[in-house]
Order: sequence, then C-alpha cells, then structure tokens
Amino acid sequence: MKLWWLILLACCGRAPLVDEPGAFYTWDDRTMHCAAEIDDSDSIPMTSIMDALDRAASEGSVLELLVHRPGVSMTRDELTTLLQGVADRQLPFLTVKDMLAGPPRAGVALMFDDAYPDIWLGVEDLLMQYDAHVTLYITWYARIDQHARDGIRQLADDGHDIEAHSVNHIRGPNYVDAHGLDDYIANEVIPSFEVLRADGYDPVSYAYPFGMRTDEIDQAVLASGYAKTVRALVQPNPARASACPL
Repeated sequence: MKLWWLILLACCGRAPLVDEPGAFYTWDDRTMHCAAEIDDSDSIPMTSIMDALDRAASEGSVLELLVHRPGVSMTRDELTTLLQGVADRQLPFLTVKDMLAGPPRAGVALMFDDAYPDIWLGVEDLLMQYDAHVTLYITWYARIDQHARDGIRQLADDGHDIEAHSVNHIRGPNYVDAHGLDDYIANEVIPSFEVLRADGYDPVSYAYPFGMRTDEIDQAVLASGYAKTVRALVQPNPARASACPL
C-alpha cells in the first residue's frame, strides 16, 4: 500500500493546497474542520502555502494549517517564511475558540499537535514576534511529567489555545473495530477532555490522531457533549480512511 502511494505521488502529484476545499473554513458553522499538514515530510511547497494564503485573504476564509514540531519537522526558516507571509497579507492568527466565537473574517488557524512543549517553546519568540496565537492539540497529557505540563501552562498563559487530541494517540477507526464505539468515546475521547479540564483548561475541540475518522465516530464525539468541533486532516494518506469528508 505504501509503495503504491509513493508511486502515485511521484506520477501524479497532489492537488495544490489552494484547491483543497477542506483546508478553508468559510464561516459556515460546520462542526467538522480539516487542517493541511505542512511538516517538511509532507512536501507541500511554500509557494503552494502562499497561494492558499492569498485565497483565504481574497475570499475571507480561514486557512487551517498543522505542524507537529516547529523548528524540527518544519525548519525554523520555513516557519519564519510562513509567519512573514501571513503578516504580509495582514491576516490574523485565529485559534479554534476564535473560529467558534467569530466574527467571520479572513485568517490563518495554525495548529501544533501532540505533546512537544519544549519544542513549541523553542519557537515562542517567533510566535510572539508575529503576534501568532496557535491551537495546541494535546495528547498523552495524563502521562507526561510536570515539566511538560508546566511548559503547556506557559504556552496557555501566552495566549495559545489548549485542545484535546485523545488519551493515547490511537487510530480511532482501528480502535472502534477492535473494541467498539462506546469504548473509544469512554476511554480515548472523554478522558482527554477531563484531564485538561482538571488542570484548568477549557477544551472544546477534538483532533483525530493521524486524521483518521468516520462519520459514525464524528457523530459520537460531538454527541458526547465535550466537543463542539472535531478536526481531521486534508491530505489523503495510506494510513488514513476518509481523512476529510469536505
């Protein structure tokens, strides 16, 4: 499967980011959001990202972008170029809570996933320079040490949005196939909200590990009463099924 995917990319390429409708939130109050993963390994040219920024500015939408370890999985120079491109277009950085609150306007929703607070703090100087508030989707929170929790607290105090990204970073559809939907909600989704709430955060959104989701899982996560939105990923990938339904 992986070899087939690499051959397909080499022969046919992937749609330019500007042509990925799921990456743009058009203020339609949808509960399903999708982000474009722009780590260096995803091989999205910076020119493609700049074109997508132009689209967001032109149509008044929000471009949703995901990086895991800025400065590592995306070089510091590339991150600087991205932040400068946003500034050049006079686009605000919007968090998930900003998108829920409105008002509608063009912007960029930059997101960091997993639990790398030391790495995220390593680019905090750049984020502050460009007045960039990002959404941090946190996984593994119950088992990270106090040092990591203190880092996440510092980032939250600096204005970044703390949201839920599961307990153990497990592929949701696989877990549901093995243990059932109710167990997934009870063991992976709800505790990932509750552990953050216990430390004083107010998570309202759930990001799927690896972007893997199904319509059935979407409905159950939203029906749990913990999440107002769910987030998948735009790009197809051999490890993902129905990454983004938009």
